[in-house]
Amino acid sequence: MIQTKKDVLRFEGELNSIRREQMRFTETCFNEKIHESWEQLKFIAAKKQLQAMPIDTISTLGRGIPINRLAMNGFETIFDIRNKSIEDLRMINGIGEVSAQAIYEAVSKKVTSVYEAATPKLNPIIFQKKIYC
Repeated sequence: MIQTKKDVLRFEGELNSIRREQMRFTETCFNEKIHESWEQLKFIAAKKQLQAMPIDTISTLGRGIPINRLAMNGFETIFDIRNKSIEDLRMINGIGEVSAQAIYEAVSKKVTSVYEAATPKLNPIIFQKKIYC
């Protein structure tokens, strides 16, 4: 209830605060949040695909890639090897500079193509989380 000038000033301050808060919720802000969420969903979808993709998949992307050496060293999927540098690959017994480069390039191409082609499935549970700008 407004009874004094002090009450008016307090309500005016509260209204200004609400207006400032409301200005945060712009279309641009929500578009950015939606884009970020979509990229996260693409990352999750790509990760699942890479985890299911056998290591020998990269044999089609380069010549002379020593798939057996990778398998013998515990690399079963593209996901297992996706973060290995050329130097890391050279440390694997039986893999030299040329093979390491070929493996690195093949895996990089595969990871990039899987991510770009990833089509996430929308899960209603995800939409329960609130988006704040």
